[in-house]
Amino acid sequence: PGRRILLAPAPGEQHGLGLTMVEQFFRRAGWETWMDGGADSEALIAMVAEKHFSVIGFSLGGETHIESLGRLIHEIRRASRNPALGIMVGGALLLKEPLLVKRLGADATARDAEEAVLQAEALLALQERGSPGLPS
Repeated sequence: PGRRILLAPAPGEQHGLGLTMVEQFFRRAGWETWMDGGADSEALIAMVAEKHFSVIGFSLGGETHIESLGRLIHEIRRASRNPALGIMVGGALLLKEPLLVKRLGADATARDAEEAVLQAEALLALQERGSPGLPS
C-alpha cells in the first residue's frame, strides 16, 4: 500500500480548491491519492478502517473546527489499518499557528503543496523504519 494519501477538509469546513491543488502535487510525485471533500467524521473513520493509507492530510481554514478535528484525528488513529499512520494538517490557520500541529495530535504541517509532499515522504520513511512521527 506504500504511497497512498487521503486528503480531506476538517469536518464542517467547505473548501476544496487548495486540496485539489495539493492532490495534484502528490500525484505528480507518484502518490496514489484519495480526496474526500464532503465526508463526515464517521465516513472518514470507516474509510481508514477499510483501506490502508500511509498519510492523511487535513485542511483547516479557521478556528471553529479545531476541537472537532483534534477528536477526529484521535479516532482515526484508533481505527486506522496502518498503526504507523502519518497525519498532516495544513491551511491558512496552520500558516499563522504552526504549533497547532501538536495540539491537534498531528505529525506535521507544511507551508505549501511542495513542502507537503516532502513532509509526507519523511513520514513514509519513518514508517518504513518503524519510527513513530517526525522528530520535534
